Amino acid sequence: MKNLYFIRHGESTANVINQIGNDHAELTEKGAAQATKAGRFLQTENINPNVILVSPLQRAKETATYIAHEIDHDMSKILVFDILRERWFGDLESRTFHDAKINLVDYIQKPLLIDSINGVETLAQLHKRAKLVVELAKSRPEDTVLIVSHGALLRSIYKVIENIPYDRPIPPFENGKVLRLI
Repeated sequence: MKNLYFIRHGESTANVINQIGNDHAELTEKGAAQATKAGRFLQTENINPNVILVSPLQRAKETATYIAHEIDHDMSKILVFDILRERWFGDLESRTFHDAKINLVDYIQKPLLIDSINGVETLAQLHKRAKLVVELAKSRPEDTVLIVSHGALLRSIYKVIENIPYDRPIPPFENGKVLRLI
């Protein structure tokens, strides 16, 4: 692998209501448009992923499908990996930030904020998983790999690649934006 790109899925129904970790959230119309736009961006920039690695969650798979359609990508070269799923939020799963009494800004600025909540995949655990994702991507024989996944995992992957401590805050990445990681 020579080139690694990442896209956070398009806007989902969970994003609209600030819901935490809903495994069943789907893309909104805006999310579908973002995914289509991302595919057009790849086409315009002549970025041709040889393989698309995708989270098993619906919103990520939908995003990958829209992108593949735009770039005329072989659907058999969209590979689903459980390691690409969103962070597990334990007792926070499917609750809104408001209902969980968690300030969204605090969640971003204080990365360890939810680590002690029952069942939450800690940031250290997520960082270890992010390292495995980077190793997986680098081990691929293809020249260009596109990963379609989720915000918390993307921040951890970015920290791994840039050698940023796992507990240091970084801004969130936008839904539907293509990011070159390597």
